[in-house]
Amino acid sequence: MKYYLKLISFLFVIYCNSSKHNLDTSNFGQKKFEKETTFQDTLNILSLPKFDYKLIDLFCSESKERKIIFNHRKKTIFCLSVPSQDQLVGFSLNWMKKTEEGFTISIEYGSRRYYQKDFYFDYENYTFYLNNIKIHSFDKKNTEDYYIKEKRIVPKVKLSDFSFYDYINSN
Repeated sequence: MKYYLKLISFLFVIYCNSSKHNLDTSNFGQKKFEKETTFQDTLNILSLPKFDYKLIDLFCSESKERKIIFNHRKKTIFCLSVPSQDQLVGFSLNWMKKTEEGFTISIEYGSRRYYQKDFYFDYENYTFYLNNIKIHSFDKKNTEDYYIKEKRIVPKVKLSDFSFYDYINSN
């Protein structure tokens, strides 16, 4: 398990470096490196043994990017970009949880108008699909202006086509 996490961390560091810069491999194997190694933090790991998947929440300090890496049988199949607070006021990824059918990811954002959105993904035909969103919302200056709504997604959205940004302004 530790070896696997180290390997994922190493691959993500390479991804962060290569996505922002052209990666010069001519110095590999030499002791002197001109570029400092990127610090990266694994924030959370959700294991889904029933489906043979792992969701790894990673942060790359150099690029300031946060991603959820989806691994299936020790192979990365998808990277989901997570918004930052610079991109979306008050944004936070609350949690990732296992469900009988798949998993749920909860986010929140907003300044005066607050939103919490729980995204429900179910496993079908060897992949995950977004099929439901539960939305909690209220006005911080008028607490009586509060609602909870469930939104069924038809047609279901395949994980590889999902982005948080597509569901930020929709209620």
